[in-house]
Amino acid sequence: MKYCDKTIPSSSKYDELQRRKCHLPEGHNGRCSEFPFLKHLNQTFKRVSDKIKRDSTMTTGAAWIFR
Repeated sequence: MKYCDKTIPSSSKYDELQRRKCHLPEGHNGRCSEFPFLKHLNQTFKRVSDKIKRDSTMTTGAAWIFR
């Protein structure tokens, strides 16, 4: 499957480090989306969607690596 891969505008100061890209199928209708699976999960399994969002922003790094 080919993805749209269009760049999604961002005002983040980290935009140069990693560009936001559309992950919808090529030739889709409507707006581009970086994480389309989250929209679906939010409607079907809201707790799972919330956990993914929380873990992606609240992580402290590689906590599983032992020193």
